[in-house]
Amino acid sequence: MPLLRTLSTVSSITASLATQLQPGDVAVATNSTSDFAVVATTGIVTTYSTPLFGGSSNSKGDAVLWDPANPNDLLLGGYRFIGRATIHGPGVVSYTRLPLGSYYVHVAQMSWAGPGKVLFADPGVDQMRLLDLTTNTITDLTSGPQPWGRTLISGFFDPNSGDILVGNQGGVFRLPSGQSTVATVASGLGGYIRGLTIDRATGDVIACLASQNRVVRITTAGTVTDLLTPSPATGYPNSIEQDINGDWILGAVNGVFRLPYAGGSPPTPVGPALAKYSVSVVRGNGWATPFGVGCQGQGAPVTLGIDGPLVPTQRTVHRSDNHAPNQLGVALFGLSNTAYANNTLPLALDPLLGTTGCSLHVAIDAALVGVSNGASPATLSFPFSIPAGPTGARFFMQHACLENASGLTSWSNALEVQFP
Repeated sequence: MPLLRTLSTVSSITASLATQLQPGDVAVATNSTSDFAVVATTGIVTTYSTPLFGGSSNSKGDAVLWDPANPNDLLLGGYRFIGRATIHGPGVVSYTRLPLGSYYVHVAQMSWAGPGKVLFADPGVDQMRLLDLTTNTITDLTSGPQPWGRTLISGFFDPNSGDILVGNQGGVFRLPSGQSTVATVASGLGGYIRGLTIDRATGDVIACLASQNRVVRITTAGTVTDLLTPSPATGYPNSIEQDINGDWILGAVNGVFRLPYAGGSPPTPVGPALAKYSVSVVRGNGWATPFGVGCQGQGAPVTLGIDGPLVPTQRTVHRSDNHAPNQLGVALFGLSNTAYANNTLPLALDPLLGTTGCSLHVAIDAALVGVSNGASPATLSFPFSIPAGPTGARFFMQHACLENASGLTSWSNALEVQFP
């Protein structure tokens, strides 16, 4: 079945407007009751004015999130509201407050937790919550007393693992996917962890310690190092996102700043200074985010990735490594990573196939067959082209290959793929 024909079924996430937001632009929530801003890659700041975000002067915009499925849209959240802003041109915007009914919300940070699902930290109830944009319903993902106590202030969905990261006063916590017991990632950091994200390349946690004017990297082994040593220049870094070039974008009281990927150097201002609470980077081009873990191939776990950026009209390759040479393999494509054939994903394959540590991470809605190359270890690769026009299509992929291993097959990690 042709891949692009399969992707055409995702018609609900097709872009309908000419692109107004450009890759690398930074959307900014400015703690206003009605305004937000966009900082272009040129440094030009455009302010957008709406009716009162939440219908009252108490409802200030503290969080912003770019919507890759609707490339001209931003979600805005704050005290007792979540709304959608659609940008039609420079300074021209329409705004709709989501009909959340009786749900009481206080949004401190938002992140995507899958198609149409938004994870947010709610310091009003000190719990992590999930918004379903299809039904405008909210589900509490945590409840009761938690290790973060009454000082929850940030939260982030880790797309690599499906875990939930939580920040409070002095600590970072992790709620593993599908579990109810919270683990401590780091403690004794001092100050409020106002912003959280991950390094997409390494899986390390990146945290903003607002009152210390500090940004730290927390490795998967728990080692804490400074990306930004205490720097009064930024003035309380409240938010952080990874830019399209890998750098870090900080939203701070004194403005928006760029911090080099490796840290160390002083942050540089991005556009004119104005108070910033939250930032969200417009990615524009497509992207691919890994999640799950591959099982053993030839000598090492199988790893799946995509070569280069997903740019319209360009041709690229998705490939997995550590295979046996000249073996039959498949690329699997699905529109879901949560359910398939009445099974919850990820689905453990060991009881079914006799493998060791292998899982199915994606629904099987389409498949392509290939053969690993003759190297040892070998690579299984498939070329594909990015559509010329905007599609907004999002899907999931995984590789499997015949192998001289337990169960005679290996299964890679998976990718969440977003087309431009």
